[in-house]
This record gives sequence, C-alpha cells and structure tokens, in this order.
Amino acid sequence: MPTRSPRKSSVGVSSGDASDGSQWDEDDSQALLAEDKQAAGLAEYGQAGGSTRSNRQSEKHDFMFKLLMIGDSGVGKSSLLLRFANDEFQETYMSTVGLDFKIRTVEIEDKLIKLQMWDTAGQERFQSLGMAFYRGADACVLVYSITNSKSFQNLKPWKEEFLLQASPQSPGQFPFMVIGNTCDKEQDRTVSTASAKAWCEEQGSPCTFFECSAKNATNVEQAFNAIAREAVKQSKAGAGGEDE
Repeated sequence: MPTRSPRKSSVGVSSGDASDGSQWDEDDSQALLAEDKQAAGLAEYGQAGGSTRSNRQSEKHDFMFKLLMIGDSGVGKSSLLLRFANDEFQETYMSTVGLDFKIRTVEIEDKLIKLQMWDTAGQERFQSLGMAFYRGADACVLVYSITNSKSFQNLKPWKEEFLLQASPQSPGQFPFMVIGNTCDKEQDRTVSTASAKAWCEEQGSPCTFFECSAKNATNVEQAFNAIAREAVKQSKAGAGGEDE
C-alpha cells in the first residue's frame, strides 16, 4: 500500500454559491501546498490554485487523498484538472512549471472525500522535481492524448517510475486510472479505444480507463469520481475492511 495513509481532515470550511448551484468551499490550499512542499524539501517550487467544490456545505471531510496526474507534456493534464476543480477550460494553457496544485471535495458512499490533486510537469527537465512528490501519493492518473501515440507508449515508463518512487513495497495494490484526453478530436485519433483498454487490462494493479475531453467536459466528472471511489476502496482494504 502507499507509504502514507489517507489524511482525515478536521478542518471546517465555509462555503459560497457556485454558478452551477453547487457549494464551493473556501479552503486553505496554500497551507496544504506548503505542507507537502516542506516535506519534500522543495519550498521554492509549485503553484497553488483552485477551489474545493462540495454539494454539502460546512461539514468536515472524512478523508483526504493525494492524487497525482502524470504523463507527457501537452496531453492536457492541467486542462483536465482545471475542468474538474473549477469547471473551466482555457483554449490556451501554458505548460506547468514544476507542479500545480488544486483541491476538490466529492461525495463517495456518503463520505466527503477531499482530493488533493497535483499536476506534474511532463517536461524531462522537471521529472526529478516530480519524483519527490510521488512519495505519499494515494492514487495516480496516467494521462495521454488519443491524438498522440507516443504519449500512449510512454504510459509504461511513467507508471514504472511512479511505482518506484511512490509505492515500492506493494505496487500491485496501487489504484491507477488511465485517461485518454482530447476525445473531442476523433478525426485526429491515433490511439484506438481497444488498444488503450487492452493495455489497462494487462496491468497488475487496479487500472480504470476513461476517454475524456477537458474541452467539452466529456467523462471528466465520472473519471475523477471513479479514482476517488477506488482510493476509498483501497483504503478500506488496507484498514482490514473497517468503515472509516
């Protein structure tokens, strides 16, 4: 199992109304960012941003999971995260420098789950920075673009590197998700859905698959809820099946 247990939150939150009618909680993301940066000894790196969305207001969170987004540069990791965390999309998005950080709260099995989500830079020169943040992660989202076969081929080394850094003792138990982004560009597809599903089925660890579009929000909500649900499942299994 991961080297760090999911963190229960005892922090109360205040909320405001979002444009879609849900509740947007004000959260001290800067404090959470500083906590993990200090642990990794990388206080000079990273960006914090985003809000926490919840359908239930002014309640404590039951769990917190650290989730990492990894994959080649330019596949849309930041766009997926922005869509999920803030329900926004930007046509022009600058490449992540180092790491970016957002949070969102979802409700899974009547539990409030806070996802502390790290968007790691895919550029080679920043990989050593990401390695320090792999440690302590509770779940991982591997991202490729359906229009970029090379980014799909690189899922294997990304996963291997992640397991080496984050969960060297029990790699088979680590929850993964694979997202094929940019499914709105079907006319430019170079990676078939069947190939991606077959790759996921070959993995020795739990590996859920979604094709998504950050641009039009296709399957984004469903994908992140699925990885949160898997993290809860693994957490309960690690605790001997006890209800948290």
